[in-house]
Amino acid sequence: MSLGAKELFHTNFLAFLLESDDPSLEPVQLAIRQALKFSPSPGALTRCAVWREKNNLDLVLVELRSVHPEPNEQGVLARGEQETTGQSEVEIRSWDWTLEGRWQGSDRTPTEHANPAGAESALCDVPMGKVLIIEAKLKSLPRLEQLSEYDDRLDKLGITLAYPEDAAIPEWKISIGKQCKVLIERRLLSVTGVSMTTPEVRTQTAKETKLRSAAEWDGVSWKAVYAAMNREIPTLVGSPMEQALTDYIQVLGALVNLLDRVHQMCRDTHRQGGGNPTYGSFRNQVLDPRFRSLRIHDLLGKTLFDHWLTEWVSQPVATTLPEGWSLNRYVNYSRGVPGIGVELVNNDFETPNDGTVGLRIGVQIQSCEFRLFVDVHKGWSGLETWIATNELLMRDWFNLQVFEKTPVGTGGLPITLPDLAKRRKKNVGRATNLKVFDAKRFLYSKVDIDDQCILRVERELARVIETACELAPKLQRSEALAA
Repeated sequence: MSLGAKELFHTNFLAFLLESDDPSLEPVQLAIRQALKFSPSPGALTRCAVWREKNNLDLVLVELRSVHPEPNEQGVLARGEQETTGQSEVEIRSWDWTLEGRWQGSDRTPTEHANPAGAESALCDVPMGKVLIIEAKLKSLPRLEQLSEYDDRLDKLGITLAYPEDAAIPEWKISIGKQCKVLIERRLLSVTGVSMTTPEVRTQTAKETKLRSAAEWDGVSWKAVYAAMNREIPTLVGSPMEQALTDYIQVLGALVNLLDRVHQMCRDTHRQGGGNPTYGSFRNQVLDPRFRSLRIHDLLGKTLFDHWLTEWVSQPVATTLPEGWSLNRYVNYSRGVPGIGVELVNNDFETPNDGTVGLRIGVQIQSCEFRLFVDVHKGWSGLETWIATNELLMRDWFNLQVFEKTPVGTGGLPITLPDLAKRRKKNVGRATNLKVFDAKRFLYSKVDIDDQCILRVERELARVIETACELAPKLQRSEALAA
């Protein structure tokens, strides 16, 4: 089960199946491709050329078709032909896709072996005009920022795919991205099957304005892949692959069913007549030691909190934001427990002495704690002093009443201000007693919430974010900042 929870295990096995030339696997290949919404084009093979972890992309699939090497106008084999005893070696050009829908040769002319002279030439597998990029997420969760990085890299640098990848002289090569005309499709393979769209990006240079169009990463769930493969098991009866695929499907099926149960757990917590379950009972369900022994506790925790954030926490949270601020939501996993965060972000927030640091203010729920935090993108040595000299933050944020309690700092004590003048004179001590994750980046006050009803936790989080929306535009750069 622990191996089955690793993304690389699954992507490697899918690659193995999709690139295999075993005829008995054709129904399975077709089923997988249909589940991935990458059905074969007319005349295409069911198998694909596959690259694993190419430029950090989990899988890259190139659709193939089989062709005979064509003679030239004089009726002889392609240029570069070398006659050897009993067989001909025929060069196949590498390819690129044109707007007119044809493959054009490049300067590489790798080889392909034909049958003995006078016999019908061997078939060659050459690329068609479709490429699929797959980003697979199982233990980790989809992030739009990561997908945008992939799209930016494709647009700026492109990727060259040589087939076979480890051959000294490839049979063919194609380039994708960077204004190449090859059709690229994108799939996001995840637990939930969520789709994401990376935003349009404009880049201004001295000579021109470049545009990267928005790109759709079409969602596919692991459950859909499992169901498609499971239907094809009967076609493998008697094949050497029958047992291997059966074992794999059992592992994937057990994982899919377990994740379905996690989603149902979250729904049960919120159903009418379900009582008033506490946040503590909710979060502890996926911390069972048996899950840890199977090494799937992190997967179950992230799945539960992702479903909670997406389906329940995000709904009541404020959508009217102050100018210059955006709303960000995330799931994290730290010190063996899952958590969520909802924050306002101002990437252009500047300091008088240290330039742009970017500011975040929001709520993080981690372990049993409900945290009111301030965070900066870039390490800033003056962060705590700025907080200490900002009355709005000290009075109206870090001391904000939540769950009818006053948040506390280090040692479980109320948030207080040491004597700043004395501290500066002696050049010792901290400016506050806020709790610290990183003194130059992340400080917070907290309230323990294990005994709070989970529905109330959601309402309080929404209320606190409303308060952050009121405070954010009032935050001013303090002239008393310490370097």
